Order: sequence, then structure tokens, then C-alpha cells
Amino acid sequence: MNRIALVQTQSKAAAWLAVAEVFAVYSVGAVLGLLLAKLCGVSLSNPLAAIAEHPQQDLIPIAFDLAQLLFWQYLGWFLCIGLMRLLRGPLPETRDTRPRPHWRGLLGLGLAAGCVAALPARLLFVVNDWLHLGDTAPWRAALLDAPWDFDFWVLMAVGSFALIPFVEEMFYRGYVLKRLNASMRTGSALMLGAALFAFSHAQYLHFDALNLITLASVVFSGLVYGVVVVYARSLWPAILAHAMINVPASTAMNLVIALTMAVYLVITWTQWRPLRDYSRTTFAGERIGHLLAMALVGGALAFAFHATQELALLAGALLTLMMLGGYRWYLRRLIRQGDHHDVAVHA
Repeated sequence: MNRIALVQTQSKAAAWLAVAEVFAVYSVGAVLGLLLAKLCGVSLSNPLAAIAEHPQQDLIPIAFDLAQLLFWQYLGWFLCIGLMRLLRGPLPETRDTRPRPHWRGLLGLGLAAGCVAALPARLLFVVNDWLHLGDTAPWRAALLDAPWDFDFWVLMAVGSFALIPFVEEMFYRGYVLKRLNASMRTGSALMLGAALFAFSHAQYLHFDALNLITLASVVFSGLVYGVVVVYARSLWPAILAHAMINVPASTAMNLVIALTMAVYLVITWTQWRPLRDYSRTTFAGERIGHLLAMALVGGALAFAFHATQELALLAGALLTLMMLGGYRWYLRRLIRQGDHHDVAVHA
């Protein structure tokens, strides 16, 4: 049987099909991992919530429980991604003829992207310590108030700057962005994916100045990660940049880090002109209203799942069943109607 690969289509039908697939994977995959863990006799809960209740407890077991939770959660997502790939065939490879950066180029791109993405967040941490714009999540406040000993850094390696950048970039940029970018304009795909990424951080879904500004900074960082991934055609710069923003630091260190990043960007400003030009070109054809609409769609998908998890799961399950029954048929219909730009058929 022939396998149909959908290639860079920008029709409205194909774009909404991509959004539906992403939501189905996001909602069903999150619960699938928990069900698989239960079937294997593994009891899962959010170990970070226990920190607020008992701040003085041993953090190593919490780090282990968090790693286990992340394993099952992302296992569910990646299993759903595999199922969708079987249904629709592989996504297209990029037709960009630029040579891929070598490892030094990827490292430099990661450092530059990390400085751009992390600078607003680092400055926000400093301003909040001075002005108190709002309160962080109880578990996060308790964790940052704990002694920064070996156990603390082990937990942060799992839940912040080592494991998290790998798994989040593999999902949000390796799958979500790539799937959306195959069916809509790159700028729209970047904005929608960045909003989904930001609003998936439930600890920031509180309506005070600190958390609203933090959400905006996370959307911005998601855009930076996405741009550098599309530009470099590699996840490694985004993983490095993501790790840079997630390393915890005191108020004084945040100020020092922010100043160092600003100096680095000034010194290397001319070196990243191709990346800046690419970023401007990517968003040049996008209307502000359309980008804001994409941000609302991405945020609504994540917010709907966290606020009404049962309803969102039901919607995702129905979408998955519909795709099981008619995904490949619908792709063929799109092709027959000419709603695509190019189709690759593999025997």
C-alpha cells in the first residue's frame, strides 16, 4: 500500500487538521502514559507538590519520582506521535538548501538563543525580588528556599536544566512545531507552538503581574527556541538555550548573568546577522492579528486541558478515533481537491 506524505501545505483544512492532531496527541498522550504506568503497577503523583507541605524532606527520592513521572508522561505522548505517523505517513523533510551548521555553529547558535531567551526572564527575577510583582507556586517557593546543596542540584537537574530541556524540546519543537509547520506558515506555526508550550506550564497560570509577565516571557522563549530550530534544522541549539534559562540562580547571580548575556550579545551582534535576517523574513508576511489568534489557539488548547481535563481528554479521544477512521482518506481528499502544494508518494 502506498504511503502518503503531506508536504508543506498551507490550506485552511490542512492547517486545522494539524491543530486537531496536535491537540489529540497532547490530551490523549498525557493520560495514556498515566494509564500505562497504572497497568504496570506504578503509582504516580506530582512529587513537587509534597515539597510545599514538607520543605525539609529528602530531595533525592523526589528527584527519582519526578524522573519516573516524566518518563511515563512523555512515553504516552511519543506513543501517540508514533500512532499518528502510522496514520498519515512521514512529514516532509525540509527543502532548505543551506548547509547544516557544524557542531561549533550549533553551539554558538545555542548560546546566542539562550542569551536572547533568558535575558528577559533573568531580569524579571531580579525585578520581582525588589518589587514583589506576585507569588510563585508554593512548591517552587519552598524549593528555592531550601538549602542549595547536592540534593537540591540533583532535583534541579531532573526537573529544570538537564532532563527537562531534552524531553520538552523533543516534544514541543521536535513534534509540535514540525507538525504545524508542515501545514501552515512558519510564523503561525511558531506562535501557536510557543503558546501551547508556555500555557502547558501550569505553575504560571495565576493572574498576577509576575505570572502574566512570566507567561509572556515563556512565549517569547518558545518563539526563540522555535526560530533557532527551524533555522539550524537541529534541536541541539534549542536544548542548550532551554538549559541556560532553567539554571536557578540567586538575585545577585541573576543580575550578573543578565549583564554577561547582554555583553555577549553586543560583542557577537554582527555574527548573528543571518539568524536575525531569517527571523525577520519568517514573520514578515504575518499579520499581527493572525499571530495573536494563533497565540490564543495554542494557549486555549493547553488551558482547556488543565482547566477541564476530563472534557479535553474526551475531545482528544474523539479526534483520535476520527483520525483512526478517516485520516488517510481525508489526506487523499485534500490531494484530489488540490489543497496541497506538493505530494511525495513512497512505495
